[in-house]
Amino acid sequence: MIYSQGDNYFRNNRFNYWTWSAPILQTAEEVFAKIHELKIVGRVIKDIRSISQNYSFWLDDSYHEIFEAIQRNDDKALSALEFECSVEIDEPLLIQFEDGDVLGIDFSEGSSIRMDMNTLSWDILSAMDERNFHANRMFNDILGKRIDDIVVTSSLIEPHFTASHGLELDEQPSYLQTVSFCYLNGEENDINSTWRKLTFEADFDYGVVSLEEYSTVLTLPGQRIKDVIEGYFTPNDLKDYLPSDNSDSF
Repeated sequence: MIYSQGDNYFRNNRFNYWTWSAPILQTAEEVFAKIHELKIVGRVIKDIRSISQNYSFWLDDSYHEIFEAIQRNDDKALSALEFECSVEIDEPLLIQFEDGDVLGIDFSEGSSIRMDMNTLSWDILSAMDERNFHANRMFNDILGKRIDDIVVTSSLIEPHFTASHGLELDEQPSYLQTVSFCYLNGEENDINSTWRKLTFEADFDYGVVSLEEYSTVLTLPGQRIKDVIEGYFTPNDLKDYLPSDNSDSF
C-alpha cells in the first residue's frame, strides 16, 4: 500500500490525482481490508457518475458505426447495432449509495487501485477534459441493486506498468487484475435470476469499467447511445469522434 499525502483540496473543483487522499492498493489483501473498512458489501447503489470522459468513443469501431448512423439519421441502421456496456476512463468513477455516501474508485494504472469514501464531492470536475456521457444511463442496470459480494482476481504475471504517475510496483507473489462488485439481477428465490458484476480493471494508463454477466460484458442496443450522450453532443458534434478518411489513428 502507498499512502497518499493528499488533503482533498481540489482547485476550482477539478480532480487532482496528487491531492486526493485515497491510498494506492496493490494487493488483494489490501483491497479486501479497504472494502471491510468502508463497509461496502450490503450497500445499495443509488447513482453512478464518471469524472472522466469515455475514451472508448474515440477508440471503439462500434461507436463509430453508431455515430455515423446518428449523423445520417438512419434509425434502421441504428436499431441493428449494439455497443458494450463498458467504458475506458482515466479518472475515478463515483458510486453514490442510498445513505448518501460517495465511493470514489480509480483503477487506471497496472495493478494499482485507489478507493475511498466521501473524499470526492459528487459534482467534482475532470482535471483536463469534460465528461461526454451519462454513466448512470450506461450502467443503469446496477442502480437500485445491493452489492452482495466483491471478487478480486490476481495474475502471476506482472502487468504492463506504465508508471504514469511515477509509482513503483514492488515484486509481489501476484498482481491485481480485476475488482468486481457483484449483485443479483432478479429476485433472490427466482431460479431465473442471474449474478452480474461491475468490474474494474486497468488498461495501460486507463481504467476499464464494465457490466458483466458471468464473464460476458453486457450489451446495449445502439439506440440507447442517444440517452447516454444526451446533452453532450449534437449529431454534428459526433464527427469529431470519427476517424478522418486520411488518418490511420483508429
